[in-house]
Amino acid sequence: MTLSKYNRAALIKYRLGQANETLQSAKLLMDNGYSLIGVVNRLYYACFYAASALFVSRGILIKGHRSVAPMLALHFVKTGELNNQWLKHYSNLLRNRMTGDYDEFAEFERDKVSQMFEDSEGFIVTISSLI
Repeated sequence: MTLSKYNRAALIKYRLGQANETLQSAKLLMDNGYSLIGVVNRLYYACFYAASALFVSRGILIKGHRSVAPMLALHFVKTGELNNQWLKHYSNLLRNRMTGDYDEFAEFERDKVSQMFEDSEGFIVTISSLI
């Protein structure tokens, strides 16, 4: 996909907006006692949108959710631009989101989801600083 400079900037802004809005929806769900499965889902998508913005900013094409972690590793962790802790966080979120979406009777502990939330905030800030 070839984007003009204007369209690339607009898409990056849009994806970062989605990331922050989705992070806030996760906070609302958590603060109001809704399903932690929904919170984990929203946290994953918040980080996915941030990573998508980063890829757009560098002209890197991704081919779906499962390609994000390997592409982060190849283009950002391997080069030293991104600490491996953020790759681990993203990978864990993907795994947890899949568990929540597809495993019968999945449950998450509130304190672990709270930590996922804090780490997701850090992920989004870190990714934004690379753009």
